[in-house]
Amino acid sequence: MTWLSYVLDRHPELERKLRAENEAQVLLAVLLRRLRMRRAPGHPVSPQAAATLRPRRGLERTLHPA
Repeated sequence: MTWLSYVLDRHPELERKLRAENEAQVLLAVLLRRLRMRRAPGHPVSPQAAATLRPRRGLERTLHPA
């Protein structure tokens, strides 16, 4: 018996949460294979200096069929 199965036997709510997270990841992977993201038209992109460069006003994206 592994430590994970030992813990999950004693905490069934944790097992349900882990299964739900796994299902969400699989669903997201399936959707992202069928979709492409593009920059939203008209949304300006400018860098913001920090420890790393990041978009100042976020990076709006639109989804399109692949």
